[in-house]
Amino acid sequence: MRQTREATVYSFNGVEDGVPLDMPQAFESIACSERVAVQFDLLNAQELEHWWGDDGFPRTPERGHNHAPLTIASPTLGPLQRASEEDYSAKLASYFAYAKLANRDLRRTRFVRLFIDELGAEAYQIGEWGELLMATRRLFLENRDTEYSFEPHVDAINFGVNPGTWLIKKDYEQISALLTISGASNHAGIVFWDKRPKHRVELNSWIKEYRETGRIRAIEHVATFTATPSAGQLLLFSSRYLHAVEACLSQRRTLGTFLVWEEGWRLCH
Repeated sequence: MRQTREATVYSFNGVEDGVPLDMPQAFESIACSERVAVQFDLLNAQELEHWWGDDGFPRTPERGHNHAPLTIASPTLGPLQRASEEDYSAKLASYFAYAKLANRDLRRTRFVRLFIDELGAEAYQIGEWGELLMATRRLFLENRDTEYSFEPHVDAINFGVNPGTWLIKKDYEQISALLTISGASNHAGIVFWDKRPKHRVELNSWIKEYRETGRIRAIEHVATFTATPSAGQLLLFSSRYLHAVEACLSQRRTLGTFLVWEEGWRLCH
């Protein structure tokens, strides 16, 4: 069912409030590069904990992210994309076994149902039986030590470390969907730069430069903006632009997923 909502829309040329859009229009405008991000008021205060505590989300122990003060209660594609050759096969099997089981319950969550109902979305399929994970809960921890709680990066499901063995080859216009349940006390936002790495090698070189020097020369003179979604707001954005989460001075809770167009919108994480 298509529902029109007033949106705040972002581009590198400015921000516009009160734009009436339904969910398919919002996704299409980002996919065709008309906009970088679209933000909706989605939930009221009474709904937030129901969405966060949905029984369909995995009850696995929360595990720390390997390069951010962040915990995610599920295995995700990122570590698999970066896996070494000797670990790759085992991690691949583990990820797909987990995703197939977890998706049965994730399909019942309010968050995933939003995209099923309004976009007709389904899980991204690999082969006849494989599915990518549909969504996760994310808890950012208090961070007073670094500039960002998640350093500059992009999210691209085709960016495997080894293109020869990585199972997704197609270069998608990938869209992130991020629902804020509770923001950090300092209203930490997401910074976007008008720069897109062409491939994993270029992205890795930028990340290496940032970790060694605290800067990335390639983005020093490009346009930028910061989106600061608050509790109950859904932020959709192109995850192919370099972006980073500002340092969260207290916990920050979000629900998240990614979507790509593959004969319909497909969820992946």
